[in-house]
Amino acid sequence: MFTGALTLLLAWGVFAFGAVYPWAYWPLLAGAFAIGVAALLTRRDEGAVPVGLCAALAATAAGVAAQLIPLPVGVLSALTPATVGLLRRFDLVFAAGSATHPLTIDPSATAVTLACLVVLTVLLIGATQMFSSTGVRSIGAAICILGTIVALVTIVQRAVNHTDRIYGLWMPEQSRSFYGPFVNKNHFAGWMIMAMSVALAYFGGRLARTPRNAKRGWREALLWWSSPAANELLLIAFALVVMGISLLMSVSRSGVLCALLAIGVTALTIARRQASRARKMVGIGFLAFTVVAVAGWVGTEAIGKRFAGADAEWSGGRGRVGAWADAWSVVRAVPLTGTGMNTYGDAMLFYQRHVTAVHFAQAHNDYLQIAAEGGLLVLVPAAIAVALLIVHVRRRFAADDPRSMSYWVRIGAATGLVAIALQEAVDFSLQMPGNALLFTVLCAIALHRPRIRSHTHVHAA
Repeated sequence: MFTGALTLLLAWGVFAFGAVYPWAYWPLLAGAFAIGVAALLTRRDEGAVPVGLCAALAATAAGVAAQLIPLPVGVLSALTPATVGLLRRFDLVFAAGSATHPLTIDPSATAVTLACLVVLTVLLIGATQMFSSTGVRSIGAAICILGTIVALVTIVQRAVNHTDRIYGLWMPEQSRSFYGPFVNKNHFAGWMIMAMSVALAYFGGRLARTPRNAKRGWREALLWWSSPAANELLLIAFALVVMGISLLMSVSRSGVLCALLAIGVTALTIARRQASRARKMVGIGFLAFTVVAVAGWVGTEAIGKRFAGADAEWSGGRGRVGAWADAWSVVRAVPLTGTGMNTYGDAMLFYQRHVTAVHFAQAHNDYLQIAAEGGLLVLVPAAIAVALLIVHVRRRFAADDPRSMSYWVRIGAATGLVAIALQEAVDFSLQMPGNALLFTVLCAIALHRPRIRSHTHVHAA
């Protein structure tokens, strides 16, 4: 029941345009909170989520909450004089002589971020405890299925949609680079590389469970390839090809590069963890075939043109480089407290200098944007939380059985987290609530405590 409810919520997050609009993200947050609380009440496992990580996440939320506390103007000026100067140009009430104001220049926007952070933290803790008890195979399979459905919908929409509208119905308010159910192709790529990473590892896990007698003779092999287990392996292979085509058709440069990284990590894991040479050859051969087939289907010329067009963004302070320079100017102006979470677009009304043809409401680098919006007040505890997550995921890997399916699903989750972390250096996919929800689920999968299994039975390793 837990997996089904979580899968439905993940589907809402992606098909409701990434849950980017209030009518989509408030129900998403309500559902995530309900699922997280239900999991906490159902499965009480105090050791599943380390206390230090919980404390770091709480400190991060406290830092965001501190940005909402009204302060006297004198105190505000002493803490962050640049914020006072910004507010005098941005907030007419403050400019008229308001006696108090929070650290954030837009309290309502920061409150939304605080709500997202608290809800997703509750879901992370609850889901980690639930996965520690029930395992992660079912949620891994669910992500594979959902990713395939999203990919098929995207491919069909691309083929038949001649109205330049999402689902043929909705024209995004600000973006004209929408793709699939997302208002931006890079956001689609961010979601898909996380889902595809899980599917890649799931394929490796199913391959590892191929029975040994499948290679003893043609008769045994033929019988196995007609079995339900073999059919599942073939279905996962089909899913990977479909997801790869949908991702490459987006021609998102960051998405394509991160997907190649995920494939490379999976190939390396197969080479190291598969017990037999035949399985290694089948696994790595299929991954190589997938890359070639998908590239051939989409067209190498279109891909080459897309990557060739990147030169303009890396010269003369244009494109992302200019946006990063503007973001850094905000970091230098308000290093301690930031302008307030979710206020970057407001700050750019005054700090944007390098690219003036369009308004950059995002920094196109979420690490810089967190530093600009949250300052050290939010950045330090958030960095500690990330470091603790890495440490504890490594410990979970050490405690897990490399022959188990949970190990492979954990590999997929960790690969997806690394891939999206790299994409966030040049994009802002995780600002989409639907993407943030999948990110949280992957964190819970990577962090869950492996179940103790009996080793008296024969493993298909």
